[in-house]
Amino acid sequence: MTKRILFLAVCGALLLPGAAHAASGLHGRSARTQAAFDAALWDAPAHVQVLTSVCSRPSKLRGCAPMSARMRAALEGALGVSITWVDQRRVHGPDFVVYAPVAFDGATARAELAYWEPGVNGCTGGATTAYERQQGVWHWSTMLGWAACSARS
Repeated sequence: MTKRILFLAVCGALLLPGAAHAASGLHGRSARTQAAFDAALWDAPAHVQVLTSVCSRPSKLRGCAPMSARMRAALEGALGVSITWVDQRRVHGPDFVVYAPVAFDGATARAELAYWEPGVNGCTGGATTAYERQQGVWHWSTMLGWAACSARS
């Protein structure tokens, strides 16, 4: 009996730090997790326009489907800025952002977005971020971004 108690105490001491870490990180595939991935891609100004759809190719506005109400609410909470939900870009509005659905593939996930800044001198760009799941918690892995800006001044 004493050996069993000692064994359980040692196992508990080894597993508890990992469990505490897992509880504090993002895990699962919920709208909250997806919104956190999307929000990490965008350092938003105080106000932004976001397309009411998610698009498989955000930079081309292709393969679009309506974003769920749950995802929209989670994204509002994760971005923490004023969002104007739009069905199409308002050229004279604030920055315009389009998200792709977060792609989960086993122990990896990928989030992607494209953006357009307002005005004739505004830039356009995008980013893709990859995450890996380790011990049930998602960890940032890699990011690839691009931008193109007008040469006009």
